[in-house]
Amino acid sequence: MGALFKVFVGTSVYFPTEKMIYKEARGRSIIANYNGFNHKELAVKYNMLESYIRAIINKHKKSA
Repeated sequence: MGALFKVFVGTSVYFPTEKMIYKEARGRSIIANYNGFNHKELAVKYNMLESYIRAIINKHKKSA
């Protein structure tokens, strides 16, 4: 039998999609580059809406 099967038999295993991995990394980068005032600059840099940048930042603030 395969090695993965032996290790994970009977359990649920989640493998994130490549898109989700990049999305999480992008979010961390946005938070790291956020200075409290540069919503618009980040939106341009990441080709996103300013409101989505704000949503990422607000989500981070709530979880911190």
